[in-house]
Amino acid sequence: MVCGIVTKVNNNTNMPFMTHQQLQNKDGVKNKIIIASYMRSGSTFTSELIQQGKNVFFVFEPFHGIYHQQYRRKDSVCTRDGGCRYTLDKLESRNTTFEIFKNIFSCKMSLLPADVLASFWKFESLTGRSRLNKCYKPKSSNNSRDLVKKRKCIRYLEDICNRSNTILIKTIRMSLDILIDILSGIPHLKIVHLVRDPRAILNSRDVYFFEKNAPVDITSIKTSAYALCDRMYKDVITNNDNNQTKQGAFVLKYECLATDPMTVTKMLYNYLNLVYTDSVTTWLQRHTQGNKTEEGIVGAQKGNSLSISTKWITRFSQNVSKLIDKECKILYKSLGFSDLQSMLQQFRKNKYKLYEDMCHEYRIQLNQIRLI
Repeated sequence: MVCGIVTKVNNNTNMPFMTHQQLQNKDGVKNKIIIASYMRSGSTFTSELIQQGKNVFFVFEPFHGIYHQQYRRKDSVCTRDGGCRYTLDKLESRNTTFEIFKNIFSCKMSLLPADVLASFWKFESLTGRSRLNKCYKPKSSNNSRDLVKKRKCIRYLEDICNRSNTILIKTIRMSLDILIDILSGIPHLKIVHLVRDPRAILNSRDVYFFEKNAPVDITSIKTSAYALCDRMYKDVITNNDNNQTKQGAFVLKYECLATDPMTVTKMLYNYLNLVYTDSVTTWLQRHTQGNKTEEGIVGAQKGNSLSISTKWITRFSQNVSKLIDKECKILYKSLGFSDLQSMLQQFRKNKYKLYEDMCHEYRIQLNQIRLI
């Protein structure tokens, strides 16, 4: 069962915190990290948090040009509403998916398909993107001359990547079953499975924020809630099954990160072999202890992380919350979430203890690390 902020992954979870010297003694082996999550789950904040580690090369949503609003499962390509197709084209094949990950983690960006290269110019979060734009501003991603020029500019990215200590990929377009399937083919790869309360995700997507007395589309609510919770639950089960026999993924609960950011980040950095420094603490304080209480559209927002993560609790009407609770109750049980009525009672009593039970095992594991 997944409880607390991290599942039992392997003995590496109990390693002491890494020092700069320990990192330098790894014979040039790079940290390879994938953040696997869902749209509006806090994945951008988490990826920016990991980038506060030393010399991280970050690739943002490389599969956007292939899957767009869909995501890849081990045997299919699915939509956010839960519909799946099982006939895959070449770009969607397991071998191509594996090669894309392998080439990024090997800093061989020039070997990537055009659809992946397009994402490098599309998203500003990519490490070295400003240098890419100076090299060439594409006019048409389908033009063959455009692709040739892009590949010439990619050498700048490859150089930055080769000089990095850590390569980080963030994607909301891959389920855990396919990621764990390719895990054995990429040495030293670690997966962070970022999860968040599905009600917070749905609220953040602006799907279920209804004005008082506004009509409620019950069918849409049930469909979207079921599809999201079904996907998340399958990922949880996949990870639990793989943790029994081999390395699975580090399960990071966004609510725990928002409630106790410094402690949780130290645990995360330890697992990822990253050095936790004073500059990381400063970044966390700046991004989690401000006055802002609303989520932004993109990027890591500077605000009160606990207030932002709990904002959805008072926004749902009872009929909407009951519908979501019904569709997601199995996921709640597996991750330690409560139904809305129980959460409201605790929220009104003491919001600072809202996630205390859910994150308790995480604190125990952190204390065990400190004793080593």
